[in-house]
Amino acid sequence: MDIVMVRHGMTECNIKGIYAGKTDFPLSSEGIGEIYALKEKLKDEDFDKVYVSPLKRALQTAQILGFKGEVDERISEVDFGLFEGLTYKEIEKKYPKDCGKWKNDCIDFKFPEGESLSDVYKRTCEFIDDIPKAYKKVLVITHGGVIKCALCSIFDRIDYFFNFASEYGKCTVINIEGGFKYIKSINK
Repeated sequence: MDIVMVRHGMTECNIKGIYAGKTDFPLSSEGIGEIYALKEKLKDEDFDKVYVSPLKRALQTAQILGFKGEVDERISEVDFGLFEGLTYKEIEKKYPKDCGKWKNDCIDFKFPEGESLSDVYKRTCEFIDDIPKAYKKVLVITHGGVIKCALCSIFDRIDYFFNFASEYGKCTVINIEGGFKYIKSINK
């Protein structure tokens, strides 16, 4: 089974360097253009099932691509809690102790009133495991953090998270077949 994961297009928060995991922002004009370019690449693809994050930028991406999908909370971006809506410099200034803890343990640090990267990894793996194996190809419209967690799941190593990049409006494909998982492509 191919799991085709699409990262939503760019938002104004992405452009400004604002942490906006669970904060609901629409696509920017640039992001809309990225998704229209992707639409052309996906126009002849058939999917057994489409899943989409409940956040506006992912739903807008699905709409532009012409897909209606099943909304699944597990493929939402990381919840940055009190860090939501802030730039890194603002986080350092406003929450210096928490920022230090985050720097020392970026995987298990739980954002104040949010979640940890480990939490996102667990829910991403659970989501992938729950996709019916009878499907040949599914589309998942989601976020960079979730896509990078899915890539880490191939190796069962969340600590590989920062070794991957997930570009706006691009597809990453992982394959699960016969009990084996592998990466087919990244950022195509």
